[in-house]
Amino acid sequence: AAAVAAEAETYASASLASVRDLKAQLDAELKAQAEKFALTRSYTRAQELANQIKSQAEQVAAEAAANKEAVRQEVAAMMDAVKLSLEEARSLLARAPRGKGSAMDLAALQGDLDAAASTISEGETAFGEGKYMDAKSKLEGAQATIQSVKAAVEAAMQARIR
Repeated sequence: AAAVAAEAETYASASLASVRDLKAQLDAELKAQAEKFALTRSYTRAQELANQIKSQAEQVAAEAAANKEAVRQEVAAMMDAVKLSLEEARSLLARAPRGKGSAMDLAALQGDLDAAASTISEGETAFGEGKYMDAKSKLEGAQATIQSVKAAVEAAMQARIR
């Protein structure tokens, strides 16, 4: 329960699976002992498993907390980088070649940047709520959209030069 409360599902899922495997072993051992005649029951193995579970769950909780903090720091840095990238893309779009038939393309690219800005805002909200993996996912999506717009504008600029 402590590992789950520390968000191990998100930040230490492999380690949590190991603890759950031990818990399944403990449950099986308890069931096996319960089926035995009362005088022949031995809970030594069950006690060993319970101690292992407790120890590993504490380690998983600590691992989850450390991983969550690492993701928090990564996302905080990512937010600044994505915002800067958005501004660069907007500046690049403002310098994009204009000509016959390009207005709709430019409007679509501007729409993509507006959507990316909205996604960044959603990422900031998720970050503020401590949902760092959600924030990371949103920021990665926004960054992909921004890079796509930059590539399209740069390709148009190169085509215009030729």
